[in-house]
Amino acid sequence: MRLRVHPQTGVHSQTLELRITEIDGPELPRAGDLYIDFNASVEFFSASGTFALDAYEFKDFGAALRTLSSSRSGNATINSLSPGEMTLSLSMADSPDYVRVTFAFSKFRAYPPSPYECSISVAFEVELGSLAELIAWAEIPTVDPPSQEDTGAL
Repeated sequence: MRLRVHPQTGVHSQTLELRITEIDGPELPRAGDLYIDFNASVEFFSASGTFALDAYEFKDFGAALRTLSSSRSGNATINSLSPGEMTLSLSMADSPDYVRVTFAFSKFRAYPPSPYECSISVAFEVELGSLAELIAWAEIPTVDPPSQEDTGAL
């Protein structure tokens, strides 16, 4: 699932791509929880990573997206299972036909010799109509096929 702002004169592309890579099966204690890979880029900066989401919160997120789309008010926010690791939030922008997307990811790396924290935050606006794909993706989660980057295709 991809949200993208197409470049305009003097403005660089901004992209957030989310891909479900695994859904816990019913035999596991947290059945339905999702594992998601992301790629985010703004201008010349980009980052990628993986995070986990609670199945019930993901379902609520889908419902909140549908409400946001139909009522043009409120917001839809979801956080990763690991506190403080990832937040995705959508809300109406100043223009009634646009939605503001805010995504933040932060991960502590404990690699010797010195641990450090990696993080990225992106915020941009997309057309309200682009929510349809995100709503469908959130309401009926399935494992997504590998991206072109994963397969080496162009």
